Amino acid sequence: MLEWMHWTIQVAVLWVAVVVMILTMAILDVKFGSALRTGWLRYPMTRGSRLFLALMVMCVIGILWLKFVRYTYDISMWFALVIALVVGAIIMKNA
Repeated sequence: MLEWMHWTIQVAVLWVAVVVMILTMAILDVKFGSALRTGWLRYPMTRGSRLFLALMVMCVIGILWLKFVRYTYDISMWFALVIALVVGAIIMKNA
């Protein structure tokens, strides 16, 4: 039934990371609240805004990896996962 989907262990790890991030943000927001902060994007963002931006960028990295790298050069999705998580962490810290 799901043969058309590209469900791999890497995709599962990414989804687990997304769920953990959302739960962590919910706990932090309840415990400490959320304040606007201006980072290198020069746009005031809350912790939730940065998480949303990070998740969108991480999804785009994964999709582009599948489209242009995975089948063209046969490079594992683990690299895309690591790149996506590092970029997401950078956005969360500095954006």
